[in-house]
Amino acid sequence: MRNRSPHKRSPLLALLLSLAFSSFAAHASNAPPPIVNGQKESGFDSVVGLGAGTETSAFIACTGNLITPRIVLTAAHCGGDLPLDLVVDFGKAFFGTSDSSIDYAGALSDAVMHPDYEPNQDASKNKYDAGILVLTEDAPYPPMRIWAGNLKQVELGEPMKSVGWGTDSADSSGVSGIKRSADLTLDSRTNMFLISNSVTNPNQANICSGDSGGPVFLEENGEWIQAGVHSWGDINCQVTGGSTRIDTLMPWILENVEEVHGTTDFCSINGNYDDGLCDLYCDEVDPDCMEDTGGSDTGAEGEDPLAGGCACTSSSTPTSATWALLLLPLWLTIQRRSSDTHSASSNTTSVSN
Repeated sequence: MRNRSPHKRSPLLALLLSLAFSSFAAHASNAPPPIVNGQKESGFDSVVGLGAGTETSAFIACTGNLITPRIVLTAAHCGGDLPLDLVVDFGKAFFGTSDSSIDYAGALSDAVMHPDYEPNQDASKNKYDAGILVLTEDAPYPPMRIWAGNLKQVELGEPMKSVGWGTDSADSSGVSGIKRSADLTLDSRTNMFLISNSVTNPNQANICSGDSGGPVFLEENGEWIQAGVHSWGDINCQVTGGSTRIDTLMPWILENVEEVHGTTDFCSINGNYDDGLCDLYCDEVDPDCMEDTGGSDTGAEGEDPLAGGCACTSSSTPTSATWALLLLPLWLTIQRRSSDTHSASSNTTSVSN
C-alpha cells in the first residue's frame, strides 16, 4: 500500500512493544468501546480480534472487520498510542471465536489512520475514528459488504447488530477475548456517529472495552452490511454507544481500497461476479443477474445457431403473415362467389341471345 523502510527487530524494540501494548490495554479500558449482555458468536467470520501473539497465545486489544480479502477496517484510536511501525511488525488479525480458539492469524503489511482523525477527551466528539490494516496475504475468509448509501435515509428505530471481541462487563469481573454479538437499535445519529441506547436494546446490550473498531451492521434484503465502526461508549457500558458512520468514511476507504487492489469495484475484488448469486449492487452487471432464456449461442456443427428459434413477435397484435392466414378463407369465398356470379351472367346472356 505505502512503501515502508524495513528495519531490524531488536530485543529493545520487543520490550517497547510489550510496554506499548500494556499502555494501550489500559487506554482501551479507560475509553470503553465490549459487547455487554450479548451472546457468544460463532458466525461473522470476517470480524477479527486485533492484537499481538500467535494462534496458540493471543492478546486481543481491539476488533476489526474484513471488508476485502486484504483490508481490515477498525478504529483509529485502537492504534493511536502506538507507532504504526510497531503495529505492522507485531500486530495480528486473529480469525476465530476466542483468544483460545484462533483459526488463523493474519500478519500485517501496512497500517493507516484516517488523516482527519481527531481524538477528544469526550470520545463522543471524536472525528473520523477509523483505521485500515492491510494483511500481507488474502485472508481465507469471505469479506463483508460495507454500506454504500447515505445513512441519513435509514429510519431511526431500525435493528442493528454489533459484533466484537471486547469484555462482557466494565467491572473487574469482565471477560474479554471472546467474539460476541448483540442486537441493538438505531436510536439517533449525528453527522459522525450512529448511536444506540442500552434501554432500547434487547437485554440492554451495548458495546464496551475491546469492541472498539468492530462493526455495527444494518440488514438489507436479509443481508447484514457494515454501517459503522465501534468508536465510544459510556464508562460503565450501560447507557449508550456510538459507531463512526461508514458513509462519512467512504471516500477515504475507496482511496485505500484502490491503492491496495488497483480498483474500487468490491464485486471484482471480493469475487462476487459470476459466483452463482445475483448481486445487484455491483459496479458492473453481474452475469448471475442476467436472465437465462434457455437458448444457445451456438448450434450443432453445420447448423445455423438460430435454427429452431421463433421468428415471430410476442405482441398480441397480429402480424401481416397472421392477417394473411386469417383473411385467406374470406378471400377464397369472395373469389368463389365472384366466379359463380360471372358464370351465372354468362349463362343468362346465352339464354337471352
